[in-house]
Amino acid sequence: MSNTLQSIVHRYLAQDFTAENWQTHLNTFRKAVAPAIRTTPRNGEVVCLYTDGSFRPGKDNLSQQGAWAALLCMPLDEGLEDSCAHSDLTIAGRIEPSSAILTAPRCELMAVIKGFELMARAFSQEVDQLVVHSDSQYVVQCGQGTWKRKTNHDLWQRLDKASEGLAKTITYRWVRGHNGNPHNERVDKLARACLNA
Repeated sequence: MSNTLQSIVHRYLAQDFTAENWQTHLNTFRKAVAPAIRTTPRNGEVVCLYTDGSFRPGKDNLSQQGAWAALLCMPLDEGLEDSCAHSDLTIAGRIEPSSAILTAPRCELMAVIKGFELMARAFSQEVDQLVVHSDSQYVVQCGQGTWKRKTNHDLWQRLDKASEGLAKTITYRWVRGHNGNPHNERVDKLARACLNA
């Protein structure tokens, strides 16, 4: 971990967190840490993105609730003596109720879009390969082109735009939900926490 990033993390951990101010501290930390972790990928580097959406139906469009989370596994800098292969960046949020219809697939798509946006802030140039892991067959099959994108055209357009320049190759992999994969479990917990906040 660089000295700059280390000092940001130490300052962040020294804060007094309360139920009222934790979100403010988290947002401040995200803004401060983004430039410090921006990195140049190495040749042949594979970056993994884990995403998940959470959805709760309601009586009408305004009572529906949705949330998303993304976890970006960042390759560590060379020369670190750590046995860990990656460091992680996470992002999560709520989808505010509106007159538009909200569905579980839209929450899953939003997670990938936000993950792509996070990656664009984290890397200074495109990586060789990005592997998107999702427990949504809809996201994986449509992302790979196996299924036709018959719905949610607005979000697919956003996703395609957000993916530009991220990686030479983007692959989608299905991971079984609630099956012990630690990264999938983590984004699932984050999305559900945002949904219930």
